[in-house]
Amino acid sequence: MRVLGVRCSNTDYYFCLLSGDAASPQVEFMKHVNFPNGFSEAETLRWLYQEFQEIFRSQHIDCVGIKRAETNAKRSNSLEFRIQAEAIVSLAATEAGCPSVERKVASTIAKGLGLKGKAKYLETKLDTSAIAGFNTHPAKQQEAILVAWSCMG
Repeated sequence: MRVLGVRCSNTDYYFCLLSGDAASPQVEFMKHVNFPNGFSEAETLRWLYQEFQEIFRSQHIDCVGIKRAETNAKRSNSLEFRIQAEAIVSLAATEAGCPSVERKVASTIAKGLGLKGKAKYLETKLDTSAIAGFNTHPAKQQEAILVAWSCMG
């Protein structure tokens, strides 16, 4: 199984491609991409759509996991843009024929990884040793990895 994990923000996105299964996931590649400067909101979303079209065109992907904003996140323009970016990723995946797109908050990720479904368990109870160097990655990259991993279960 090949799963793309995505973590969008209002300024950039992180993604990783995992293969294998939940017991032994393999990181094929990961990347951090800043949104272009000087673009309008609409231009940035179009650019993002084209970025993900290329990813889906060049890779066979069975599932996409998108790390959603937590439900208690304060509403703002930044959050609204993030939600739009996540929708663009979903649209590109669906258009490319990806059979499964899942948007998950931390508690759902924890449940997908065999924990009790509490977000704090991702930090306190999850054994990430199956992912080489997991703790050396930035927090947003870790979220992209975890959401992909949780889709393998």
